[in-house]
Amino acid sequence: MAAGQGDISAQSTVAMMYAKGIGTAKNEKEAVNWYHRAAVQGHTNSQYILGNMFLKGKGVPQDEIEAFEWFQQAAESGHINAQITLGYMYGKGKGTDRDDVEAFNWYLKAAEQGHPNAQYNLGVIYAKGRGIKPDIEEAKKWYRKAAEQGDENAQTALDRLGA
Repeated sequence: MAAGQGDISAQSTVAMMYAKGIGTAKNEKEAVNWYHRAAVQGHTNSQYILGNMFLKGKGVPQDEIEAFEWFQQAAESGHINAQITLGYMYGKGKGTDRDDVEAFNWYLKAAEQGHPNAQYNLGVIYAKGRGIKPDIEEAKKWYRKAAEQGDENAQTALDRLGA
């Protein structure tokens, strides 16, 4: 079997099958085992999923610090959802010390790639001045980008700002 021989795509697929119970009984502990095998070899999506499993305590004891470490690896490799999650974790101090500047930096990376949730959160950061100097015009810019992609919270924020 390719997964047993170290093929990271096969390992990730086997993990997903265990996680969802496809072709086998659902087994989150076994899913963690296979995601971990792929993640340590650099499979970015497995790193992200493993982070979520630790964050939510699925198949493993809940561990925000371990989750943060897996999200960071995936984010540094360009995984957009991991970047957003790191922005959130830095902003809330989950799994790491609260750091508004780091939250801003990770949301910015994802927002520049066009992710509407990151764009909305960047707007919030600019509006409130969390970790940066407040800038309502920049906030409006990011809210608009998110609203153009259907983000209702961003549209509400724009309406509130009279934009």
